[in-house]
Amino acid sequence: MSLVSRIRSVLQPLAGSGEAAALRKKGTDYNRAGKYAEAVQAYEHSLEKDPNNAETWHDRGIALGLLGKNPAALTSFDRALAIDRKFSRAWGARGNVLSAMGKHQEALSSFDRALALNQKDGITWYHKGKTFEAMGKADDAAVCFKTAQEKGYKP
Repeated sequence: MSLVSRIRSVLQPLAGSGEAAALRKKGTDYNRAGKYAEAVQAYEHSLEKDPNNAETWHDRGIALGLLGKNPAALTSFDRALAIDRKFSRAWGARGNVLSAMGKHQEALSSFDRALALNQKDGITWYHKGKTFEAMGKADDAAVCFKTAQEKGYKP
């Protein structure tokens, strides 16, 4: 392999990741503007450039969830977690989608994984509480809501 070919082989992924980052940012901007379908498209274009970016898979899952496409959102969170098993926000988001799908026990397991990685995540404590509430477990929900407040989360 020539020197030029070696340089190109090193720089090619870097160029793609810069483009992927720009597309991910575009998706985030769409998400913040409430344009979730456009966000999904931008994230998908980003993933074409950088398919191993756990953050982008997570963000795609958030947008899909906001569109009510929970099975597709779950797939995105699972892809993010296949890349990074220690991605606590993906575990928490996965729990939210599972809870919305009525899969409360699975949701609690995902919340527990998220909290094992980041005990200080007030939003995950809150959503775990909402899941207990949906299950009719008011005492468990109250403990989670209190913990969420102690961690600084205000619904």
